[in-house]
Amino acid sequence: MVQITQMVKFAREHFGELPIRPIGVKTLPDSSFVFLEFTATEELDDVATRRYKRYQLVREA
Repeated sequence: MVQITQMVKFAREHFGELPIRPIGVKTLPDSSFVFLEFTATEELDDVATRRYKRYQLVREA
């Protein structure tokens, strides 16, 4: 969560005119991925998950 708040602060300072969408990615033991979008806040206590999506990569033959 500290890293999310630091990256939001960096993005606001350097790219303030663009929308900020903090994203995290977690690899699960079954080789799937979870993409998490967090609230764009610089306050550690206010960071929350806005939404998440789980994906499985599939190789086509």
